[in-house]
Parts: sequence; structure tokens; C-alpha cells
Amino acid sequence: GLFPDDFISDAMETHPSWFIGGKSVDADDVIEPFKVQDNKKTNLLNFFLEKCRVQPICGWISRWEKVFNVIDSALRDKSESITNKKRTEDISGNTSDHQAA
Repeated sequence: GLFPDDFISDAMETHPSWFIGGKSVDADDVIEPFKVQDNKKTNLLNFFLEKCRVQPICGWISRWEKVFNVIDSALRDKSESITNKKRTEDISGNTSDHQAA
């Protein structure tokens, strides 16, 4: 997940009614997948955001950096693909633009 297990654990201990089924951990003491009450998802998000505000960024940013790097790479690949397609269309005289007559 994007938030550290200690954020999740704190939320589960502080606000158990937000969660369906309670807290469960595996043999390595890692929090297992969980469900949040639909009407409590915004509360949980705000709880996590407040944790981010008061915790040093180095404690939680690495998970977000990985996601942002993947997104950045995918956008770069898509941009290159579009640029290459446009160059091919320009060279061959084809265009994807449709102009009204």
C-alpha cells in the first residue's frame, strides 16, 4: 500500500468502527488486506493525510516515489509513442486530423 503499516495500524486501533472485519496480520506481522466502511473512507484518508503532515517525509515518501516513477515512465513512453506516430504520419502524408470541407 501507499501508506506505512503503522499508519494503518494506528487508524485501526483508534477508529475500529471504520473497518470491516477488524485488524488482521500475517505471520510476519504485516497487516493483511482490509476493507473500510464506505461512509468512513474520507475519514480514513484525512487520518492518513494528517499522519503525513506530522511525520517526517522520509518515513513514508518512498512508496509514493515508486508509484510516481512508474507513472512518469508510462507517460514518457506514451509521449514517445505519440511523437513517433505523428512523425510517421507526417512522413507518409497521412494525418489523423479531420478538417471540415
